[in-house]
Amino acid sequence: MIIFLLIILIEVLLYLKRGFKRSVTRVACNAGSALIAGLAALIWCKNTDFDPAARIPADFSFSGLLGWQLTDKLTGIINDFSLGIIACVLFIIIFWVIKIISFVVTKIVLKEEKAEKISPVPIVCGLVAGIICAGITVMPFTGILQCFPDKDSKDATNALLNDVMDPEPGIVRLIVKSPASTVSHVTGIGFITDAFFNSTTTAVTDSGSENLKTFLSPLLKKADRIGQIISKTSPVSEKAKAAGDVLTAASESTLLTDPEILTIIDNAVQRSVPGFEAVSQYETLNELSDDVRLLGNVLAVFEKYDISLGGDISGAFKKFLSANITDADISGISDNIYAMHGAEYFLRFLLAKAFGLENLKWPEGMTFQDTKKGFSTLLSAAARLVSAFENGNPDAKTLLNEINAIRESKFLDENSLTLLLSALRNGL
Repeated sequence: MIIFLLIILIEVLLYLKRGFKRSVTRVACNAGSALIAGLAALIWCKNTDFDPAARIPADFSFSGLLGWQLTDKLTGIINDFSLGIIACVLFIIIFWVIKIISFVVTKIVLKEEKAEKISPVPIVCGLVAGIICAGITVMPFTGILQCFPDKDSKDATNALLNDVMDPEPGIVRLIVKSPASTVSHVTGIGFITDAFFNSTTTAVTDSGSENLKTFLSPLLKKADRIGQIISKTSPVSEKAKAAGDVLTAASESTLLTDPEILTIIDNAVQRSVPGFEAVSQYETLNELSDDVRLLGNVLAVFEKYDISLGGDISGAFKKFLSANITDADISGISDNIYAMHGAEYFLRFLLAKAFGLENLKWPEGMTFQDTKKGFSTLLSAAARLVSAFENGNPDAKTLLNEINAIRESKFLDENSLTLLLSALRNGL
């Protein structure tokens, strides 16, 4: 804002008491400088061999994490966006070099006497020249600012960066909080500079093309949710729900297909949780985002009893089943799991980790969804059995009643039922 107005003020003062011919010529030189600089920057951007992605430190390389085709695609996107921003900076440098040269040449060639009185024409010319110079100079800032869809996203991004960076760098406040974009659009130059910024910062893949604004806007709109994901104080359940919202925003991009984004997520998850192959079960990113939010609801039930469903799933289930869980909470877990697109895989994974029940087979003639009631019955009966085992050996009647309840639910076959009882007796 200050830089924008200062440049306009300096230009107006330089034009005071200048003659009509020199004033108009200088405005034309400014416009010509902008045109030449813009064309030069665009030509450089389209023809350069400079590879910004090659400067990424080896520790952040995609190699090994992704296949070579997807790695090439991601580095291509990074290059397109990076080269576009560099082209904008190059535009500014070339513009000012040509402007200064043309200013000196004009002063030498046009031997015009200074006007004795201040005329409105030089002032208007100075104002126009100042707007051109100021708009071009702050273009990288206004270009980035247009990526924010609203004020809330600016505030959330500022808060997010403030949490991540300690201390918050001044440049962050300048970009996120600056009103330069509003001022430049009021003068009209902002529409031209934004169009140039969007043109240069456009990435093209075999899936489609997208400029930096359309790529970042959906994600920046969820800046508050990204903040929850990286927050050290947010419950895991809230992190999961926030992750679901961010995944939905990511699905709006046309640069990568859903299967490609799912591959990236799957590789990242596999590194954190070896053997958890749930992501590969999904066809669309929206299906995954729905399930991540539902998983957040499941985790919230565990957190209600101060239990974290983390690495030791068996231990977490033992605590959970010992916590006098209500039927409503059991139904909540069951409803959310069975509402998932990947419900069957998730349930099999959960039962294998919690109870050691591998290779479950549903009873003949029953679909997976038919087992929902049986799963709720299993959790209720397991909770009562854990309580009975903790209080000593349960009497035969109690044990038989719970076993019959599980058996009648038709959720487990006899072999799996035996494994379950063994797990419950041994404290999972």
